[in-house]
Amino acid sequence: MTFDMELLAVVTRRSDLFTAREAYATGTSPKMLHRAHRAGQCRQVLRGIYSTMPEPGRREERLRELTMAMMLSNDNAAATGRSAAAMYEWPLFGVNFKRAQGVWLNDNATRSNSSLIIRRPLVPMGVDDVDGWPVARPEWALIDLARDAGIVPGVVAMDAALHAGMVTCAAVEESLDQLRGSHRLNRARRMIDLADSARESAGESRLGIILQQAGFEVESQFALHRFWSGRRAFADFRINGTRVLIEFDGLTKYRGDEGAEALAQEKAREDELRSQGWVFVRVVWSDLAHPQDIIGRVRRALEMAHRTPSAL
Repeated sequence: MTFDMELLAVVTRRSDLFTAREAYATGTSPKMLHRAHRAGQCRQVLRGIYSTMPEPGRREERLRELTMAMMLSNDNAAATGRSAAAMYEWPLFGVNFKRAQGVWLNDNATRSNSSLIIRRPLVPMGVDDVDGWPVARPEWALIDLARDAGIVPGVVAMDAALHAGMVTCAAVEESLDQLRGSHRLNRARRMIDLADSARESAGESRLGIILQQAGFEVESQFALHRFWSGRRAFADFRINGTRVLIEFDGLTKYRGDEGAEALAQEKAREDELRSQGWVFVRVVWSDLAHPQDIIGRVRRALEMAHRTPSAL
């Protein structure tokens, strides 16, 4: 089977997605479409929705594709919650990547199956256009994400949205006020309390939450002066009023030749700051599954910093 050029034009506008009805309108019969599917020329994303591309590798990309398929197969549906986060390309953690989440823009009743859920909104919400797709405005998307998936997934996404200047805490609070009396709003309120626009990755967000919930007062992206080089340095976190710095090391930070150079520069920076009396706690992604261990290391670092005289 060879796809009609008219259909390919539709696919190009739709991120390689097309409906069975669009294929039939270009002269493709159901049997031809079935054969194309079996031959690997197209792939079914949802019932009646196909893609001409291989399945995306990353789960966030697969959720984005599933979300677009949901909207393509359901007129008057917009992405919200985790699906909106995928459309905005915010980092996602602790969500159901296999089920798209939407909201009706009319009075349709809730539609739910294993691949999607589309609810009627409690109050009318604003919608943005994201690459031609209707997506709940960031403040509404974040509230739905926190209510559905929990505080930590909400903070991870909200930190990214704040950092990118896509939303403000005030806008989220204003939208939240319109939902008074609704269930699970405490999750969204706590999300706002814990959010921090200075954090630059999902790992930093999760680490910041662990520190905050343990009762530590922290400052993100703390600026330091390096006396030897005369340069400024930034630490991911500093425990307020102390000489304890906490750094999060991501998965790809030190990979390859550039990573080796970055590691050498990082070691020189850390050696210089240690000589000035700063105490470091380094956290990697796997550590985040053991928050009590992190808390214990921070407390030991605080004790060490108390005993270590400052070089200043």
